[in-house]
Parts: sequence; C-alpha cells; structure tokens
Amino acid sequence: MMYCKFFLYFLCLCAQQRFYGSTLQISGTSQVNGEWSIVGGTGELTMAKGTVKRTEISYTGNTRISELKIHAFYTPMNHTAVSKIPDI
Repeated sequence: MMYCKFFLYFLCLCAQQRFYGSTLQISGTSQVNGEWSIVGGTGELTMAKGTVKRTEISYTGNTRISELKIHAFYTPMNHTAVSKIPDI
C-alpha cells in the first residue's frame, strides 16, 4: 500500500469587516483529519500564530467536505506613520 502526504502552504483571506483584507498564512501536511500551523499574517493579523484543525465531514465521489476550526492569536499593532526627522 502506498500512502502519500503533501506539504501545503496557503493564505486565508478575510472578508469580514473587522479583518477585511487581512490574511493568515497556513502550512502543514495534507492530512484528512489533522492540524496545520498558522505561521503568520498580514494587516490586522500581522504576526499571527495558532492552529487550524481539519475534520472530514463527508467524502462522496470526488467531493470532500471538511470543517476547519481556526484558532489564532495575534497582538493588535498600532500602524502609525513615520514622521520626518527634524533638522538639527
């Protein structure tokens, strides 16, 4: 019996108003029921860490439906503009 796993790296783009345009960067192996790592993010989710747990709900023919539970930790950052250095 041959069993293959693939390494995955993908972005999850947020469409909700609070996190609109922010992303989570996720990586891991292609396990049907398993866990992936959140290794970073952008926008409001800059430097996010956490996990995504994947559970298969159904598999019929070529269609697989999975539930993803996203558990992310991030620290909100103040995005302030850098001002000009005063002349001395």
